[in-house]
Amino acid sequence: MYAIDPTMSFAQVVQYYKDYVKRTKSCGRKPVSFLRFVTGRY
Repeated sequence: MYAIDPTMSFAQVVQYYKDYVKRTKSCGRKPVSFLRFVTGRY
């Protein structure tokens, strides 16, 4: 499971989301939206 550290910068969060999307798609699953990812509601 992915968790965002409060000390991360916005650019780090965006990069973390891009990594999440890449890994999720490689597993054949549909990634959640950025807003759901940031709020942890997935």
